[in-house]
Amino acid sequence: MKMKDNNNKEIDLYKKPERKRLLDVDGSFMTFMTKAGELIVLTLAWMVSLIPVVTVIGATTSLYYALVKNLRRSRGYPLTEYWASFKRVLVNGIIISVITGVWCFALYKLFTSTFAMTDEQRAPLVRVYTVLITLTVGVLVYIPPVLSRFPVSAGACIRLAMVMAFRYIHITTVLIASIAGITALYIYMLPLPTIVFVPGLWWLGASWLIEYVLHKYMPEPTEENKDEWYYEL
Repeated sequence: MKMKDNNNKEIDLYKKPERKRLLDVDGSFMTFMTKAGELIVLTLAWMVSLIPVVTVIGATTSLYYALVKNLRRSRGYPLTEYWASFKRVLVNGIIISVITGVWCFALYKLFTSTFAMTDEQRAPLVRVYTVLITLTVGVLVYIPPVLSRFPVSAGACIRLAMVMAFRYIHITTVLIASIAGITALYIYMLPLPTIVFVPGLWWLGASWLIEYVLHKYMPEPTEENKDEWYYEL
């Protein structure tokens, strides 16, 4: 049975739709392999960007930005988005890297100083420093996503990340636990070469939780920007 559509073309109602083959360019397998390759490329770009050390926040911000925009939303090209973000957040990224680096080094020195104490002196301090280290990791997880999404100063970025970490403590707990789990896997099981994709894979997975939090602080979409990728969940 045939009928005509709005363009006056005949349509066979009994014709079965064509199935995509596994190895078609837009098939599921090739799409998966393309995404996997892009994830590895982005993770390698992130690792290269970490070399100066003070770029750790900027590099991680750009990794998160490109993963969400390109792999999840299929907008733009992975390396193009990565380097555009890297240049955009470079200054604030360096400032935040220095601030958080000094804080983390101070915590490390305070924690290791307890090793010279007696057991009685050490026990309460170890508990305090462990809590501080855990909370620091929780805040650090939010800093790159916040910097990637909001045009804020370095100080405002840190403050907003702290608010998110404490307000959504249940999500923060899951993120911290997953980091601890991956760290344990690297110590006892995962071979070192997996570092070319595991960090990117973790951020990609974590983005489902983090994007939920980010959307709570984003302004209401307007008619002009309601279709932008960052409003998609």
